[in-house]
Amino acid sequence: MNKKQIHNLIILDESGSMGMIKSATIKGCQALAQKIISLGDESSEHDHIVTLVTFNDKGVTERLFVQPISELVEINETNYQPDGLTPMFDAICKSVLRLKRELHDEEDYGVLVTVITDGLENASEEFNLKETRLLIEDMSSDSRWGFGLIGANIDLEKTAEALSIPLDRTIEFEQTDSSVDAMFQRYGRAQETYTKVFAEDSDFHSSACPF
Repeated sequence: MNKKQIHNLIILDESGSMGMIKSATIKGCQALAQKIISLGDESSEHDHIVTLVTFNDKGVTERLFVQPISELVEINETNYQPDGLTPMFDAICKSVLRLKRELHDEEDYGVLVTVITDGLENASEEFNLKETRLLIEDMSSDSRWGFGLIGANIDLEKTAEALSIPLDRTIEFEQTDSSVDAMFQRYGRAQETYTKVFAEDSDFHSSACPF
């Protein structure tokens, strides 16, 4: 019998403004990686799968695609270099569409898509707000897909509404090390809740797992 798969699609801003919280972001990502690994170790019923994407105006960089959590490549001071502008729409649409194609023939899975950004969209070339919203709405109509938004320096409620992301699937943080640390801790707890509900509920729906 095949295990259920929990896919974590993390879309992380690597634009210039993230440089102010670079070290805290790296630390938080590494702690989150260990949290997800521990969740995978605790359960024999499902596998945690990770796709990690970063984005700035140099492009959308796929750092890890549909890999077991044990192979997670952690962000570090060398490979995470914030610079440039914020093509958030391109990053969301490209990564979601690629993962959708990958999972086309799969059935028993859940996907938690999380966007982490500290700025407004200002550099997308291929997708606009309307197209991004329609894609999120379309994917969210499938109970296996859920979307969350973690943001700083933006009107989080307005941005979430524009993208059709439920407000209870958002986390706001400030550009301070302590706030970034608290944000990643809260996100780690959300991952734990998502994992528990997914494993135990035969009528699973991603909307049952708020941040």
